[in-house]
Amino acid sequence: MTNNSRVAHVFLALSALLVVLAIACGDSNPTSPGSAPAVNTSSATSPGTGSTGTLTVMLKDQPFKAKALLVSFTEVSAHLVDASGGRWMTLSDQDVTCDLVQLEHVEDVLAGGSLPAGHYTQLRLGLGTAAIYFENPWVSSSPCVATSTLVAPDGDMDRVTVPPDKVILNRQFVLDGDSKMTITLDFDGAKSIHRTGNDTYMMKPVISVVSEVVQP
Repeated sequence: MTNNSRVAHVFLALSALLVVLAIACGDSNPTSPGSAPAVNTSSATSPGTGSTGTLTVMLKDQPFKAKALLVSFTEVSAHLVDASGGRWMTLSDQDVTCDLVQLEHVEDVLAGGSLPAGHYTQLRLGLGTAAIYFENPWVSSSPCVATSTLVAPDGDMDRVTVPPDKVILNRQFVLDGDSKMTITLDFDGAKSIHRTGNDTYMMKPVISVVSEVVQP
């Protein structure tokens, strides 16, 4: 065999090896540079499988100088991440009014019920109306009641302008099937209520998640 023939055979062998390596690397399906990793939802159970957990949202407040501060909530929802990308799951659409002054000393249930098991990323609160009472406290069996049963205190009061947007709280949690989770929110009335120059009040809600407890 001539030297030229040997070189040709070596070249062909190297070419075949490179083709094999290219095919093997192509099967690894690498992530494109700069692409963000997808949210891992492997632990979430898709709605409709029959697996649910119980979520309870509690409310408390920081000290606020007034006899009563009544705030109504029109919705409590949680954002579920699933195969479709995500959806809002309604925990409650009942109109509930809470006295933030009473919530300085105790916690009360804002909403509660069953939700599909899975990975949640946010909580959403709908706000209705708000009012400050300066002369008399609000007398009720609990700090949070159905708005339809509300009997407001007597005496001097001021309406509070409430922003039309819903309040979104970024909080990730996993609700397992047959588990019971309680999330406590702190609605800081002192930081949320502002007196304007024309002697009226407006609300810029300051709400935070302060605790999360799971019971199997």
